[in-house]
Amino acid sequence: MRAPIVLVIGVLVAACAGVATTGGALASGSSPSATAVGAFVRVNQVGYPSADSKRAYLLASVPETGATFALSNGSTDVFGAPIGPDRGRWSAAFPHVYVLDFDAVTTPGTYTIAVTGPRAATTGPRAATART
Repeated sequence: MRAPIVLVIGVLVAACAGVATTGGALASGSSPSATAVGAFVRVNQVGYPSADSKRAYLLASVPETGATFALSNGSTDVFGAPIGPDRGRWSAAFPHVYVLDFDAVTTPGTYTIAVTGPRAATTGPRAATART
């Protein structure tokens, strides 16, 4: 199992894995089985500048109607919202893609995204090094 990804806002990070699932993390470009995973979140591997748009993507094997997501900094939720509309198919294994929009979060830090819905998914924080 690879280390989970980190969501960093306000700085760029040196290296992160690209995909996180409820069962652990997969390296960017991996092709998880939909039956093994069900849903996972793709994030910007380099981080998110504070003033730029911030989006992650929930890829799911089943419809996630009514699902919500939350960003947390440690044990504190700092932002939450419903997932966006179904944007269509990523692949045969993941026919449902949803945008997770968190532009409102501008405070630099390390965050975790957790999706609550028919197939839960989460990213996991880890230490990151700022790029100069």
